[in-house]
Amino acid sequence: MERRSNWLNGAIEELGLKNVVVIRSRAEELHRTDFDVATARAVAALDKLVRLLSPLIRGSEGKTILALKGSKAPEEIESASDRLELLGFDNPEILTLGLGKAPETATVVRIRLKA
Repeated sequence: MERRSNWLNGAIEELGLKNVVVIRSRAEELHRTDFDVATARAVAALDKLVRLLSPLIRGSEGKTILALKGSKAPEEIESASDRLELLGFDNPEILTLGLGKAPETATVVRIRLKA
């Protein structure tokens, strides 16, 4: 969504980040494989999401997917376990971001392709 992309671009500028680019696009429309990190929010269940995003990170050093998920993250990981193994991912990590620092927390699933 344009609003989210604009917010991210503003955050990048405010933080002075030089090595970050926001690309607003559907994953299946991109033809690059060198993204260190691919992120998604409210796109699809984790098993479908990793199938969509894994081609984007295969040729990079970072090889990481960050998926914003809710309280059902453990269940999604369990449902996606066969697909994660098939695609060559390490065990997912569930991160709770903003705890004690923001009014609301965010649950993020971090998954890395095996080296």
